Amino acid sequence: MINVDLMFQENTPKVFCDYQHIVHSSVRSQSGMSCNVKEMNEFNHLKMSLLSGLSNEIEFALNTLLIMSNSNQIRVDLRFTGNLLDLMLATVGVLEPG
Repeated sequence: MINVDLMFQENTPKVFCDYQHIVHSSVRSQSGMSCNVKEMNEFNHLKMSLLSGLSNEIEFALNTLLIMSNSNQIRVDLRFTGNLLDLMLATVGVLEPG
């Protein structure tokens, strides 16, 4: 009898390979894709998680920010994170008037 759980565990990648999803600009222009690509950083990923509306993504983003804010090794300067603070406040129900 085949153990399906074991089969999936052995064949499931343990790491996400970001480079597999990067399309070179020459291929983008030949394929008619936009060449205006925005660079993503860790804060942009957290913003996307907060905007997703998915409870697990929101929880992940808020937990990550909590850990980062309590770490002595990582400095979170909200002046350079764009609208991250607004998104965090909107996520917990504190919205800007207007």
